[in-house]
Amino acid sequence: MVAFTSSPIYVMPLTSKVTAVRAAIEAAGDHGLALTDIATPLVMAAEYFQNRAFLGARVIVLVSDGAAKIDVQVGDWLRDTLKDLNVRLYWIYIPSEDSPGIFAKVPYDEMPVGGVPEQELDRYFRSLNIPYTAYETRSPAALKRAVADMDKLERWPLRTTEVLPGQNLSAYAYGFSLLMILLLICTKLLEVRVWR
Repeated sequence: MVAFTSSPIYVMPLTSKVTAVRAAIEAAGDHGLALTDIATPLVMAAEYFQNRAFLGARVIVLVSDGAAKIDVQVGDWLRDTLKDLNVRLYWIYIPSEDSPGIFAKVPYDEMPVGGVPEQELDRYFRSLNIPYTAYETRSPAALKRAVADMDKLERWPLRTTEVLPGQNLSAYAYGFSLLMILLLICTKLLEVRVWR
């Protein structure tokens, strides 16, 4: 999982633990910053699959309430990398109230100078020549439909590796913590108080 605003933030590696993923999503919160960088988090997400055996689903789900232009150099690298890694891309776009959205036709006289950012980004994703689907979700029900649709399309298992400790050392850790707490209590009791 990668969180992002003006730069990407590594959150957690590939995992099949649903509880951990939900906790990470809740920790991300619902308030973003004004600037959104889409390209760099996609690069970081693609790097999750580099030098890994093809053992299951290779999917990037981009969830964003904004859109931004992708730099040409980063865009070319991203195009080549996603194609080489055989990654499928899904974009769940949560538009603001004033956004025309991904699929709406904007009249010529109302078109911004640089185009509608979300529609430009959608065109870029379509040009990647990889499996790509965009969802526009203006309500919680639309978001649920998008997730259900992705669940139907992606039936490959996610295989991950988890390193488990060979021996449970938690009892020693708790014992050491208790010893340190007792030492702190003893030190506090021996403290000399200032006479007044």
